[in-house]
Amino acid sequence: MGMKKFYRDWDPRKLQRAKTESRVDMESRVMEKSNVDFVDFAIWTCLASIKLPFSSSVEILDPSGSFVIQCYPFLHTALFQPMLPPFSSSSSPAPSYSSLPLIDEETIEYNVRPTSPPLPQGTFVRQWGKTTLILNDQDDAADEPAYGRHSVISGEVGVGDSEHILSVTLKLEGRLNLSISDGGRSNTTIVSAQHTLWRSENTQGQRCPSLMPFSIRFPSSYHNGDRNRRLPPSYEVAFHGIPALYAKCTYSLSLIVTKMRHKRLSFWTSCKTRTIGLTYRPRSRPHRPILPINSLFSTIKPLPEEWRQIVTEIRPRPDSNLQPISCHFFIPSVQTFGLSDTIPFHIQLTGSLESLTAFLPPDSAELTPPSLSSKSSLGIPPSHLLNRPAIRVSIARQVLVEVQERKTWRNSTLGEGSVWPVPPGAMNSSIHIASDPEDVTIDWGGEVKCGKEVTSVGFSTGGLVIKDFIVFGLTPSNARSSPLLEVQHAHPIKLVTDPWMDVDDHSFYR
Repeated sequence: MGMKKFYRDWDPRKLQRAKTESRVDMESRVMEKSNVDFVDFAIWTCLASIKLPFSSSVEILDPSGSFVIQCYPFLHTALFQPMLPPFSSSSSPAPSYSSLPLIDEETIEYNVRPTSPPLPQGTFVRQWGKTTLILNDQDDAADEPAYGRHSVISGEVGVGDSEHILSVTLKLEGRLNLSISDGGRSNTTIVSAQHTLWRSENTQGQRCPSLMPFSIRFPSSYHNGDRNRRLPPSYEVAFHGIPALYAKCTYSLSLIVTKMRHKRLSFWTSCKTRTIGLTYRPRSRPHRPILPINSLFSTIKPLPEEWRQIVTEIRPRPDSNLQPISCHFFIPSVQTFGLSDTIPFHIQLTGSLESLTAFLPPDSAELTPPSLSSKSSLGIPPSHLLNRPAIRVSIARQVLVEVQERKTWRNSTLGEGSVWPVPPGAMNSSIHIASDPEDVTIDWGGEVKCGKEVTSVGFSTGGLVIKDFIVFGLTPSNARSSPLLEVQHAHPIKLVTDPWMDVDDHSFYR
């Protein structure tokens, strides 16, 4: 394949010769020699205009013969098209935002979010003698400062007696403490970051400023061995009994002030550390909302994708001649719920009349419709279901701790559900699951939510795993003598800090 040569002297004759030898269409690419560098112009001309085979190369000569550039036309796209900047997962997050306008700003339009928590605008102040720590963007009524994912710890440090101060430092620290009674304990530092606000370069002639502003980014992850994990939220739980279990994840901010004890003895220093606790609570929400569902029967046909079906059965004892009862549990298919969300569910039992009668006698409380007052009290079962109900729905949490390769877990209940029977007249026989015409079907509806005291969500970090479940329990009447066995099924769900909020016009925020 031939090499094509171009020269800097672009007179009409040489231009015509270049077109003839290299088949270059230069008519639409007229550029003034005085405004374009020779090398840039020649490379651009050759690579953009020469019709050469894919593997051909082009040689560009300076008229003086002082240098030669060899290039390949198939590289022109990568060389001369604008390149996007490389993606970096460690790019700085968006700055903190406030819906309140500044002095020189004006609100043009504001869409109210009824249940969205307002951003705090107060300050947290802690004073130790003549030393003061001020943290911005805090709730005035909070016991300690709170921060979320990618939050900025901003504020000021004030020192009343700044003489002889050598340095002022802030230290952000996070610790994970785990222990089980028969497996020992482990203490892990997950965050340790120091930020020097001021340091004296020499011991003479420098005085510490009396007020020092600061801004520290709260980290979102930490290294656990060779893995990079998300920073766990503040959490504390203790289970007594055998084995006892304890887990605690805490964060703190320490103010460290180093002083000289005497101006002539610079090596004789004193260091005072003042510490305050921080609450780290990264916010999260479901990826889609729970649609307003009145009942399973009104939505299972038009919106079958909105329900998740869980199937199990109540088995008879080995010495019983009863047939098993088919159990169908329905919950919203999103399976991710906010702590304040009310979770609807539906229960359907299908089996022979004999088996269902053995499970629930005709005079059972679970077959009696509750009053409206008991049905509307979410999270608290009706009074006639408090004594070992035959049908029980709850939200449960499992805390698993691993210390020195030994695992222990304990369970707790976060909220109890309300269950009420669905009258046969409200059902559409075309959607019954029963296939045997002799089978009988009984339905219940209900709701469940977490208690108001629950403020933490599930997470997983080194040695500590928090999982949440929705638990369906079916207990036959006279469980010890009943020919049917008890059933309990736990289905994993995810709890998040915030609900998916929808307004009246069905638009969603964020």
